[in-house]
Amino acid sequence: MDEFAQRKTQQKNKDKIIVYPVPMNLDEIKNDLTITTKISSKSLKQRIINKAYKLQEKGQVLEAEKYYQYFVEKGFSDASVFSNYAIILKTLGKLDKAKLYLRKAIEIKHDFANAHNNLGTVLHDLKELEQAELAFRKAISIRPRFADAHNNLANILKDAGKLQEAELSARKAIELKPDSSIAHSSLARILILINKLDEAEMYLKKAIKLKPKPDYYYSLGQLLEKSDKKEDALYQYKNAQNLDPNNLSYQLEGKLRFSAIPFNQEQINKERKQYKKQISQIDQYINPVFTGKIFSTSSFYLAYHNASDDLEILKLLGNVLRNSKGLINTKFNQEKGIIESQRRNSIRLGICSEYLKNHSVCMFFGNIIKQIASSDVEVIIFRTPYSEVDSLSQSIDSLASEVIMMPESIQEASDLILNQSIDILFYPDIGMSNYTYLLSLSRLALVQFTTLGHPMTSGLPEIDYFISCDNYETKYSNEFYSERLIKLNRIPVNYSKPINKGNTFNKSKLNISEKSFLIGIPHAPFKFHPDYDKILDKILENIPNSFLFFADGPKKLQTDKLKERWAKTTKLVLNRTIFYPRVSFGDFLEIVKMLDIIIDPFYFGMGNTFYQAMAFNTPVVTMPTNHMKSRHAFAGYKQMDIKGAPIANSPDEYISICKKLAFDKSYRENIETQINEKANKYLFNDETIFEEYIQFLKDSLSAAQNNTLLPENWKPKSNFN
Repeated sequence: MDEFAQRKTQQKNKDKIIVYPVPMNLDEIKNDLTITTKISSKSLKQRIINKAYKLQEKGQVLEAEKYYQYFVEKGFSDASVFSNYAIILKTLGKLDKAKLYLRKAIEIKHDFANAHNNLGTVLHDLKELEQAELAFRKAISIRPRFADAHNNLANILKDAGKLQEAELSARKAIELKPDSSIAHSSLARILILINKLDEAEMYLKKAIKLKPKPDYYYSLGQLLEKSDKKEDALYQYKNAQNLDPNNLSYQLEGKLRFSAIPFNQEQINKERKQYKKQISQIDQYINPVFTGKIFSTSSFYLAYHNASDDLEILKLLGNVLRNSKGLINTKFNQEKGIIESQRRNSIRLGICSEYLKNHSVCMFFGNIIKQIASSDVEVIIFRTPYSEVDSLSQSIDSLASEVIMMPESIQEASDLILNQSIDILFYPDIGMSNYTYLLSLSRLALVQFTTLGHPMTSGLPEIDYFISCDNYETKYSNEFYSERLIKLNRIPVNYSKPINKGNTFNKSKLNISEKSFLIGIPHAPFKFHPDYDKILDKILENIPNSFLFFADGPKKLQTDKLKERWAKTTKLVLNRTIFYPRVSFGDFLEIVKMLDIIIDPFYFGMGNTFYQAMAFNTPVVTMPTNHMKSRHAFAGYKQMDIKGAPIANSPDEYISICKKLAFDKSYRENIETQINEKANKYLFNDETIFEEYIQFLKDSLSAAQNNTLLPENWKPKSNFN
């Protein structure tokens, strides 16, 4: 920061400070600073500042923080010191405290442009976007040619969705500082969001010309990949790798790739084989170093391939990452954790997720988290730096004992979690977020567990348990998990029944006859396995008056790729599918209500949409396999005790059930009536399932305190009637 650099220059000719071992407490700090028994307040103040700045310059942030704390304890006051203290606090994830000291700095010096700018960055991290915008604008009003503030304003406007204003601010930053590669990169990110991909590519190339940083090459690779220029993208990833060959992020992004929309099973098999080969090469020939940049492993797509070696691949991947320098936190002390947990009267439960917002993960687990937080369990929410704020996230945060916004640095975030002395750490959705996946590679609590936010194993020995239920699993299930499998008595979610607020929708809006049989396939494009294509064709062939209803997703390129595949692999699907644009949530619910049936895709079934279908009595046809990821609708029907449920045991039976629902009106009405009668009682608003979670928390912690796991046959007692 500018004032920090200025202050360092000013200190060069001051009295030299003797270098002492890092102090561990206030008494040692006093001894370190005082040196003699008598020292003036002014001299002591300067010594504290000098020591704090020197430690900060060396990157010893925890040690520097102690000196800033002592500065405050002595009652000293200085705008620049408070501003620099805020930098330390921000680095440590103590954003509220950082905000406090930046405001103190501004109180002392109202026209402190840097402090206003720094306050904006803290408010940005806190997701207080409106206040952050005001802070950046204030910095600019004080110093109109403050290029960095213009660039920061551009980023906040981007995150607030004010893309046109963001573009103008980024262009202003470049005008004021044309040699700023950062400003060019910021403008490129904004242009990507407004789909000016060619211009974004141009500005990223300008950023590279100004400063050929590997992360700019990496960003350019991502952009080119978004534009479906895969070969060019791989070339840019290779440029990043050449500049920083041991960088783990660049190696994995450039080498571990899966197609989101594969053409056939042969392509899937080939890509998985190549994936395993690349993991082995990284492990054998490269000494990977994690430099802090979050990366993707593409492992998310493994779950959709209908393959038997997911666990093997995830274990290989985890081993490579675990052997990489700088990624794994090894500071957890089991014995210390046991002692601290035994001293407490209540369990400290940490919940780490990127999706506790208006998202299916929150729909599944938000109510449970609220109920646990209202019990005698102390809940600490760890939000990733990429988490979004909405009414659902705020409702959860309001009940938590503490909410911590984590820094972008995985190393700092893991230290932050360790410093909170968590007993049990819950990752609801490992595999959905690159950030939480990287965190989950380290042991940060006595007990660590995950569940079906992304319904597959983590493959990590650091994750002790996977929460599931009886109807999700089969006698073969244990072979699919690296974790100890915990089967609750009922589906381990508490889903609030969706309510349609008066929206109306009918088939006439789709330009089809009211007598048409409308089959919903409102799934993400990557859920359509190639094996499913011919099934869709046969369903349409067997039900002549039928149409498929496809709801467009946010990634148009994936939909286009799916259409391209269907054009080659099917005869009827493209001509008899309604590709409907994205609509509001209320309209989507009305569409679900209007559909005659919804069909569950093979191998990776419905989750969120199944509950929405049940809310409006829309039958769902499903075909479960031995894998939990395909068994959600099956488990729902079993829990509701639906007689004659549309559950198939084979593709032929799946097609036959669809046909029966289309032509046997009494059968369809019987299923609809049963759903209407039983969903409210047995599926929605499960207000007691959280009690099974609490039993698990208590028993798993007790087992950990004895350095063991729960037995394989552990079951909670059920209070459900």
